[in-house]
Amino acid sequence: MRRSAFLKLCITIFCLFTGLVQLNITDVQGTNVSGDIESDTTWTLQNSPYIVVGNVRVESGVTLTIEPGVQVRFDGYYGISVYGVLRAMGNEDNRINITSNSESPAPEDWRNIRILSGGLIEMSFADISYGHYVAQILNSGRGIITHNNIFRNTYTVNIRSNSVVSNNHFSYNEYGIYSTGTNNTINDNEFFLQSMDGVRLDISSDNTVVGNSIFSAHMWGISLRKSFNNTIANNFVFSTMREGIRLTGSSYNTITNNTVSKCGDGISLHSSNDTVIFSNLLSNNGHGIALESSSNVTIANNTVFSNRFRGISLTSQAPSTETIVYHNNIIDNDYQGYNFGASNFWNDSYPSGGNYWSDYSGVDLNGTPSQDVPPPDGLGDTPYEFSLNSKDIYPLMEPWPFAPQLDDTKPSPPENLIATIDVERSQITLRWEKNDELDVELYSIYRGESEEGRFLDLWWSSRQECSDTHCSYVDTWVEEGETYWYYVVAVNLLGNDSPGSNKVNVTMPEHEPDTDSSTGPWFVISLVVVAVTIAVIVSVAILVRKKKRSL
Repeated sequence: MRRSAFLKLCITIFCLFTGLVQLNITDVQGTNVSGDIESDTTWTLQNSPYIVVGNVRVESGVTLTIEPGVQVRFDGYYGISVYGVLRAMGNEDNRINITSNSESPAPEDWRNIRILSGGLIEMSFADISYGHYVAQILNSGRGIITHNNIFRNTYTVNIRSNSVVSNNHFSYNEYGIYSTGTNNTINDNEFFLQSMDGVRLDISSDNTVVGNSIFSAHMWGISLRKSFNNTIANNFVFSTMREGIRLTGSSYNTITNNTVSKCGDGISLHSSNDTVIFSNLLSNNGHGIALESSSNVTIANNTVFSNRFRGISLTSQAPSTETIVYHNNIIDNDYQGYNFGASNFWNDSYPSGGNYWSDYSGVDLNGTPSQDVPPPDGLGDTPYEFSLNSKDIYPLMEPWPFAPQLDDTKPSPPENLIATIDVERSQITLRWEKNDELDVELYSIYRGESEEGRFLDLWWSSRQECSDTHCSYVDTWVEEGETYWYYVVAVNLLGNDSPGSNKVNVTMPEHEPDTDSSTGPWFVISLVVVAVTIAVIVSVAILVRKKKRSL
């Protein structure tokens, strides 16, 4: 009886254990999907994750709905082609996750989501990673793509016409938003550490690019090529290796109320005519505004401050002509202005006046016949002269009050920086309190080898990557036995740096591999499996032997 009871107990334990293992395997496998979807279909949270094991096609007139919280994992270089409707609408508390199924994911693990020939994609509150093309809207396809977190892809969102891309966070991708069509709205997106462009319009017209923030693109922040009648407004571009805003072969565009700081150049036009550059703030770039072979451009109401080369430059082998430059505040640039082209004008007519030049030393006594307004009229009596005998005939005596105002207010320094070591992963995690100022957009992390030595700008951390109260950064470029010092600087929307936070230091210990695997969870599980299996085998053997004896 005892042996029989023990045998039953062992068999029960073994069955329960193997059942749990089988249940776990089933959960990981999820629901495999591929092929054509020919009727309305919903990918439910109950059957998630969905593993894409082949190309998926949503037929015309058919809707594929992805419920909040669903995971979609591509198990190879496959894509989803949509001729009907793809509706993937998560929410703040239950986001959709679209990613690779690889254990070691990388960009281009999966192909794309393509919207073709009258198809429509509505996607919101999704986390999308490791794709080649995230959303590729072609032909007459349309898209409404909002509130998504799009990271570590090659190409992200390609749109053709009549689409909306808004309030998304793009980070660590190669390319940002790419448009080759008309009537698109690209607004209030944030781009962080893009390898190439943030927003690019290529052979595009009648698009609106408004309210976007672009931090550290390796090429351009916003780029237009052969594009016409577009509005580029209220964007913030910070620290791109080339121009913050660049137009090439693009005319009849409006560039207004943008802030461009710490870029290769601020705003540049190449063979781009009939453009309005109005009320922008350009600081700490190479050139503030640079025109090459561009004509009929209006440059007015801008503040061009502390740029490393020229504040405003009109130049090229083919001169920039018929350009008017007036009511700008041109302040403390290495070279205030440069003009190559006889038919450009650096002032409006009297008494409207020209520009404010911070190094103008003239007086306002109404000393010329052409200045007949009762003194003082706010205009210098002698021209401001600069390169190649160029002149601003009516220089302003005071900064133009309607141009963007300089604000050098610094954010408060980040507080309570701490550093912790993860020996197993060979990394150091920094954590600090999030700034209260709403205009703080990112944090610069500095690292040095000693408290008083040289600190290098190691990386940036976006405010979007912070929690409600704290921000963090993981430094994986560390070596055993080395001591590292850190501090953090907050950067606001005008590119102003805060004082540094408190400094912290940590020393990476020498890592000794743990050769004792007897405490690992899988070792314990293995012992249990082996013990139960042996007990079952022994019990069965005893039972068989007992039956033989009874015979």
